[in-house]
Amino acid sequence: DYQAPEDVLRARIRARQAADRDASDAGIEVLEHQLASAQTLGAAEPVVVIDTQTDVPIEAIGRLMG
Repeated sequence: DYQAPEDVLRARIRARQAADRDASDAGIEVLEHQLASAQTLGAAEPVVVIDTQTDVPIEAIGRLMG
C-alpha cells in the first residue's frame, strides 16, 4: 500500500506539470478519481506500506522489499 497525504500528492502533480517534463498525462482529475475509488486492502492481501514522508532513499526501500 502506498500512502501519502492528499495535499502532498496534489503538490507533486502540480510540480510535475509545472516542470513541463512529465511523461504522465495523469493530472489532478486522475488523482481525484483514484482517491474516490480507493479500496482498503483485504485481510488475505499482503501488506507493505511505504510512508512517503520519510527521507529514506528509494534504493533502501527497494532493498527492504527484496
